[in-house]
Formats: sequence, C-alpha cells, structure tokens
Amino acid sequence: GLSSWPTRMLLLLFGILYIGFGLMHLQVLFTEERYVEQPDVFVPAEPKVLKGTRVLNVVISFMMSIFLIATVAVAKVHCVLAASRVLIAAIAVFTLTGLIGAIMDMYQCSVDGDGIGKACSGVSGFAQMTTTAMLLVTILFFQRWTWILALVSQGGYLFYIAWRYEPKSIMMRLIYSAVGLAFMTTAALIYIKHQVVLRSARTKVEDGTTEFQLMWKTLMESHKPELDELAKQAEDIRSAIGKSVSQQRARGKASPYTRNGKSKQQEKDIDELFKQAGEISAPFQKWVAGWSQSGRVQPGCVKNPNRAIQKVVRSYGRDSSCLTDLVRCTIVVNDVSQILSCLNQILGKAEVCFHWDAETSLAVDETKIMSITSIKNRFDPEFNAAEQSLHYRDLLLNVEVGYVFSNGHVRFLPLCKWGSVEGLQMKRHICEIQILIYNFHSAKKRSPQALCPLPEH
Repeated sequence: GLSSWPTRMLLLLFGILYIGFGLMHLQVLFTEERYVEQPDVFVPAEPKVLKGTRVLNVVISFMMSIFLIATVAVAKVHCVLAASRVLIAAIAVFTLTGLIGAIMDMYQCSVDGDGIGKACSGVSGFAQMTTTAMLLVTILFFQRWTWILALVSQGGYLFYIAWRYEPKSIMMRLIYSAVGLAFMTTAALIYIKHQVVLRSARTKVEDGTTEFQLMWKTLMESHKPELDELAKQAEDIRSAIGKSVSQQRARGKASPYTRNGKSKQQEKDIDELFKQAGEISAPFQKWVAGWSQSGRVQPGCVKNPNRAIQKVVRSYGRDSSCLTDLVRCTIVVNDVSQILSCLNQILGKAEVCFHWDAETSLAVDETKIMSITSIKNRFDPEFNAAEQSLHYRDLLLNVEVGYVFSNGHVRFLPLCKWGSVEGLQMKRHICEIQILIYNFHSAKKRSPQALCPLPEH
C-alpha cells in the first residue's frame, strides 16, 4: 500500500522515469519527427504539419511525473486515503488523454497526412488508453496485482520504444531495453515472493488452526453449560436487534443496516469516519477500561487505511458507512464465566439497537451510555468455525457511542442526552469490542490469522 516505503520508492521511480519521457518527447519537437508521418514510413508527409500528439506527449509525461511525485508527498504529509485519490485521478487522466491522442492521430493521419498506415495511426494512443484502463480496474478491484501489471506494462512500453522506433544511438536502445528488462524482472520477483509468502502463511495457519481446535475441545469439555448460556444470551440480543430493525422499517424509517443485516455508521464519508476514529480511539479505550470490571482491556489502534479501503471495495460494495471497526479494543478474560460477566456488564450500560427520538430518549435511564448494534458469538457451539473463522473463537460486539469533541477533549454522552446538547455538535460512532479468552488471545498473536483478515460473514 501507499503507507509502505517500497511502494513510495516505486512511485518515485515512475515519476523520475516520466520526467525522462517528457525530456525525450520535448527533444522530438526540435526534429523532423514532430511532423505528421507518411502512412507506412517514418518520413514527414507533404506539406509538413505539426503532429498534435507530439505536444500532447510532452504535457502528459510531465503531468504524470508531477502526479506520481505528488502522490508520495500527499501520502507522507497528509494521509494515504488522499494519496490514493491522487493516484487514481492520475491514471484516469492518463487514460482519457490516451483516447484523445488516439483520436487526434487518426484525424491528422487522415486529413493532414496521406492516410492511416503502419507509421501513422492511433495505435499507440489506444494502447496507452487500454493499458492504463486495465491498471485502473486492477487498482479498484484486484489490488494485489497492481504493481505486477504496472511494471510489466511499463517494461513492455520501454521495449516498444527501443525496438519500434529508430533510436539516435545503439546506447539509447540498450538503455531502454535494460530498464524495461529491470521492470519486468522486478514484476517476476514480486510474484515469486508473493507465492513464497503465501505458501509459508498457509503452513503457519494450519499450525495455528490445530492449536485453536485443541483449545476449543478443552473448553467444550470443561465449560459446556456456560457456553450454552452465552449462546442463549447472544441469540436473544441478535433477535432483539432484528425485531427492532423490522419495526423501524415497518414505520417507514431509514434503517441503519444493510439488507444482509450489517450495521452502518451514521456518517458515510470515509475521511470523516477516520477523523472521528482519531478523535475517540484513545478516549474510548480509556473509557472502556474505566467501567470494565471483568478481564483486562487491551487497547487497539485505529484500523489501517489500506485495509479499510480494501474492505470497503471487496466486502461492502463501496459503502464506507459499513466500516464499524475503525475504533476497537479487546477485553481479555480467563474463562467463559468471565465472558458472561463482561457481557452482562455491557448490557447493564447499553440499550439494544437504540433509535433516538424525542419520545424514546425520555424513557432511557441515564446509566445507559451506548447502543449495541450487532453481536457475533464465535463461542456458540453451533458456529461453523472451520469454514468461517479458521477455528478462531471470540465474542464481538458493535456498540454505538455519542460524544462531543471540544477543545481537544472528548465527552461521552448517555443515550438520553443524544438530542439535547446545546451549542455543540454531537457525533455518533460505532466501535468494536472484542471479548476473548486469554489462551485464544495468545494463540492469535502467534498466528498469521492476526495478520490476515478473517472471512466476512
């Protein structure tokens, strides 16, 4: 991702390369190559007319170098999300200018030249448009192959200009060929490393999965009644959430859930969501630790922006409001009875699927400080852990909190005051609380599952 230095170095390399392309195209403007060619030979057609794409190529090359270098600068100074937008905008502009260049070439070859042929056509423009369009699609939908496609296509282009045209010297041909080979070799090395790392991770996952299975077997033998009670309470909460959502929809009110039951943030803009996460992450961890009497609170950092973007694209249909785990913390307990105690403590401080309005807020006790928007119980004996979580087990709750942020300080509000904060803008944010047993927590930290996302269900 754009947060890693290898990616930034590659972008800088591409930026420098496009400066070289710009200088090369600028040099062409002072030679006979700047004119429209004859159809099948690289000789100017008569009368000589300046080829528009010769000027366009200079502009495109320098513009791309500025975009690429700006992407790195924005990622370092501002944020990765903004840098991603700069990069996608650059590729989109490059795709559009490729189409414009192809149309210009075809028009000039037909009108100002003697027709379209091997030497004078819009093929290079269409090739630029197609390649960059494929790169844009890859970035949006198949991120893991982005750099391989970028390096292979750029290497191929260098070979193309080295052997398709007549360079000024053999040395220039060799330089273009060497750089093109270096790009393609780098792409091959990235692919090989990806396969090696993937194979190694699979082996480690299998070992971690075995450990999770053994711990679960022990847990079932020693705490079966507690696990059944936990499953019943979690199911009651889940049913209450489903009933509340159905009632809201029956009244014609907008539901803060997707069609498949995924809870959603009130805020939809991903930049604002990360801003909120930055405001309340540390205060939320401290806040939970202040009232949690069962287990040890293990603070979590704000979700990595690259992973968040991947999740929005791959799992949430580009709906950023489905990101409900930007702020998260873990409560580590010793056994299932402490999980039950922790859950009951949360229930004592929360309403299930609270929908604020003037009437309902008056009936809510001031001790209720959050709303439970979803629950996922992987400790349920009926849960298919083999297929859905690689045998990993925990209890996940999404809780919505209301807060005001003023003068650098966060103040969390009880549910009854969500609509009565005068002079201050109250914000609502869904956070994640993960409850798990110490043995599972320790094994998770040793396992690649801690590094790889669990399947979405």
